[in-house]
Amino acid sequence: MNRNFTLLTHDWVTHVFIHAGLNFINSSGKITIGNNVSFGQNVMVLKGVTIGDNVFIGAGSVVTKDIPSNCIAVGCPCKAIMTLQEYYNKRIKKSRDEALEYARSIIERFGRQPVVEDFWEEFPLFVSGKDVDKYPNLPIKSQLGPIYEHYVKEHIAEFENFEAFLKEAENNGISNETKTINN
Repeated sequence: MNRNFTLLTHDWVTHVFIHAGLNFINSSGKITIGNNVSFGQNVMVLKGVTIGDNVFIGAGSVVTKDIPSNCIAVGCPCKAIMTLQEYYNKRIKKSRDEALEYARSIIERFGRQPVVEDFWEEFPLFVSGKDVDKYPNLPIKSQLGPIYEHYVKEHIAEFENFEAFLKEAENNGISNETKTINN
């Protein structure tokens, strides 16, 4: 759950009914949230909604109807816009260029060379599983949580090391795949 997250299991329309000279009528319902669900900032979930497993609800969404499992959902009203796998594939393609841009922005904004400690999220690009001990100042284990052991055994980084990653950032290395996605 994130900042300004609201669950509304009832509403106050009955007070409008009362002050309009009408009867008191209840308005309530349960909310069911599955496993592995995350919410962006400023999300509101209304009564009677069920959200499935493995779902991300985007910032500013108002969830008024059920959301199925394994998807990304956004909007007002909130609706599923793609599967979790589709979004995962999209993020794989874009994350590389975002990380390189982040490295370049440190130089531009702060007038300094990026350091390893700047890259708490981007480390999979330059830290292979066999090399995690070479980067003690990165919170790799805590970032990866339950997949840490798998990462250590299996992950092969795109870049040989941090220096190779920085060199690519300095060369403005934006992949052709990402150019195609952004167009």
